Amino acid sequence: MRRITLVLSAPMVLAAFSTHAQSTAENPTTPPQETLPPLVITATREPTELDNIAAGVTIIDRATIDQRGYTTLVDALGAVPGLHIVQSGTPGSPASLFVRGGDSNQVLVLRDGVPINNPSDPNGAYDFGTARLEDIERIEIVRGPMSGAYGTGAIMGVINLISRQGDGSPHGSAEFERQSGPGVGARANYGGRTGILDYSLSLDGTSNAGYDPTPQRLGGIYTSTSEPYASGAATINLGINPDPDTRLGFFLRGSQTDVHFNDNGYPIYDSALGQAHTDSVFGRLSATTRIADIWQSTLSGAIDQSDRHYTNPLDPNDPNMAFENSYYHARRWDTQWNNSVSLPDLDVLTANSITFGFERIEDSANTRVNNSSGGFAYQDSVRAGETTNAGWVGAQTTLAKRLVLSAQARQDAVGQFGSVATWRVGAVLNVPEIYSHLHASYGTGFLAPSLFQLYGIDSYGYQGNPGLRPETSRGSEFGWQVDLPAAGQPDFISLAATWFDSRVNNLIVTQYSATGSTPVNVNNSHLYGIETTLSVRPGAWLQLDANYTYTIARDVTDQSALLRRPQSQAAIDLRITPLPGLTIAPELQMIGSFSDYLVDSTGNANNVGIAPGATLLNVAVTYEITPRVSLYLRGQNLTNAPFEPANGYQIPGIWVTTGLRLIL
Repeated sequence: MRRITLVLSAPMVLAAFSTHAQSTAENPTTPPQETLPPLVITATREPTELDNIAAGVTIIDRATIDQRGYTTLVDALGAVPGLHIVQSGTPGSPASLFVRGGDSNQVLVLRDGVPINNPSDPNGAYDFGTARLEDIERIEIVRGPMSGAYGTGAIMGVINLISRQGDGSPHGSAEFERQSGPGVGARANYGGRTGILDYSLSLDGTSNAGYDPTPQRLGGIYTSTSEPYASGAATINLGINPDPDTRLGFFLRGSQTDVHFNDNGYPIYDSALGQAHTDSVFGRLSATTRIADIWQSTLSGAIDQSDRHYTNPLDPNDPNMAFENSYYHARRWDTQWNNSVSLPDLDVLTANSITFGFERIEDSANTRVNNSSGGFAYQDSVRAGETTNAGWVGAQTTLAKRLVLSAQARQDAVGQFGSVATWRVGAVLNVPEIYSHLHASYGTGFLAPSLFQLYGIDSYGYQGNPGLRPETSRGSEFGWQVDLPAAGQPDFISLAATWFDSRVNNLIVTQYSATGSTPVNVNNSHLYGIETTLSVRPGAWLQLDANYTYTIARDVTDQSALLRRPQSQAAIDLRITPLPGLTIAPELQMIGSFSDYLVDSTGNANNVGIAPGATLLNVAVTYEITPRVSLYLRGQNLTNAPFEPANGYQIPGIWVTTGLRLIL
């Protein structure tokens, strides 16, 4: 990650490597390292330097994914400022992401710009638990209201998973690993460009006996029964380039995940007989062309389909006598026409551009939930669809080569409740005299009701509410960053702080009565806090990134803390190269306490209380035997912390992965 946060110093680290730094400085053949700002697409739909974006942005590139040994999206997002991810069980189990204190369905997830949140989920959220990274080139995380560019769901931010694409001469890599559990994994990618064809092929598979996520503190419940998991994915990304300005693209990805889980009734029954099977397919056709070197236009059509099947056989030893046989089927068709036009300079206005486009989304869901627990049977279902048509426009300019201004607006016509207009404005002021730039932004967002909230029914009298209104938000942020040069580095030390403040209205909650229940728009929330960052880059041999986030997330009605949102979080990432070919990458995560439903020693969830936080240490070590052969070692939770990201679900203890990486 290029930018993270926390105001602290590292004199001891620098002193420890002073000898290495001195030998590097004395070598006249070693050029000074210069970090160029990466281009970010997601924030404005126009490639823009990171330092010129009026939003909190984090980039996780392919090099970082490999160096830190991230294999899942849950791994990769754990140390990002402003984000807190909660997985309820082993890898492959459901995982939710809270961005700046918002709900998990208030962040929009994209695959190459296509929204992939799940229409069959009761809240319309994306399940972060099944996402793997072998076919990902980089992850762009933009915090703050982004509905002005991307529509529903982008209340608190956007995460864009950008796929690998072939370029240059044919090249690839393959990894083979052994994991605690025990388990095995293998991954491969091969890509390049030959003539007018570019291609990228990816394979990813893992199988593990798992561990028992039931906390050992539940002495009368814990049985040490491991919950196995397995996953596999294959991706093909092809492009035909008949001329330098045109690309015809074909993308197809299929994946499958199997994971076992405990009976989720109360008390918890630690058996792992439950099983979740997920199949998903994502495909996209696209055509991109550039006209007169000023206008780039892309027309694309995509389909995203997922099928989830949950089973839990009846076990006579289960005190809940739980049973489940449930299906969730979701399908989304997405059509987009995206345009970016570069305009000529106008006196003091430079780098002028306009973006505009159209999007049509057709969602459908078909779910059948059938389970029982404690002698009570429960069924719910929804079979419905919804169409969204949207148009958007954006503009960006630079005034006097100092002030970068941007604006975006979007109109969405969603389903039965009509049109929703959202917008966003931002400004970045560069002040090179004091090595600083300041940014500010304000925007609105909305989240359309899910298909289940609109049309679902259940056997206990739940009735969807077609009259629901969208959740809406307004949010602002103000930030300052300073990049201090030293030792030939233009950004030897970077310090940043961002204040954010968001209010979400018309929150959808379920209202109960004597005859049943129905969702209504009644609640409001207030989310605010500060993200601070520190980066130190003395040379190619060392980089330190650190962050601290302070978040207040409260229900406005009674000022109660929203569940599973730690007030304080921090992370420290190091990348150390003490010897040629040897890279050591420690990552320390500090998670504060948070409100949650507390599970007691009998396996029952009684009341809301304060769940303890934890300090987690992960370390990845890579040694390059030859330019084409490397060994790697990853250790996770080396502090052996008994942390429960969701009370009643514990992460594993010390977890070690060893592997071999080949460059093809």
